[in-house]
Amino acid sequence: TREALALALNGFEGTVLLVSHDRALLRAVCDEFWLVSHGGIEPFEGDLDDYQRHLLELAKQRREALAKPDKAEKTDKAGQADKATKAAKADKAASPDSLPAAEQRRLEAQRRQHLSARLQPHKKQREALERELAQLQAEQQALHAQLQQAEQPAPALAAASQRLGAVEQAIEATEEQWLDVAQQIEALEQAD
Repeated sequence: TREALALALNGFEGTVLLVSHDRALLRAVCDEFWLVSHGGIEPFEGDLDDYQRHLLELAKQRREALAKPDKAEKTDKAGQADKATKAAKADKAASPDSLPAAEQRRLEAQRRQHLSARLQPHKKQREALERELAQLQAEQQALHAQLQQAEQPAPALAAASQRLGAVEQAIEATEEQWLDVAQQIEALEQAD
């Protein structure tokens, strides 16, 4: 079981490199976390909750980067006309593969729309998982509070304890699903 594995790993005096999607096991065993991405590995300062926030921040930065207009779009109309003239001359002199700036912007907008369409179902799923996780965590807190009340009959305590176990398993499963969806979103954004 997970508990036996956690006890064995915690009792081991040497170094263990553990790769797992089991967040409860990682929380119980790991002293340090390492971030593996972009073909490299580096120490990650924080815990699994910090990692979840890190993924959210990366996704936010990517969205903002895609939403920012090009510097060329920020210039005044005269500058745009001048650039368009220069670009047209350069296009004639350059290889036939080069495109006018307006065409490049149109293609970039199409690319962003296509990416947004591919990301939308994943983002909706992530939002639904975040809502579910919030509900489960609220129930978990309520059950903890209920179990701390001393004046309860034994059957009520047993039922609350059993429900708490089920809620904690549901939280773990939901966190794993959220992490999988976040990784899918990150992979789609990086592939684009």
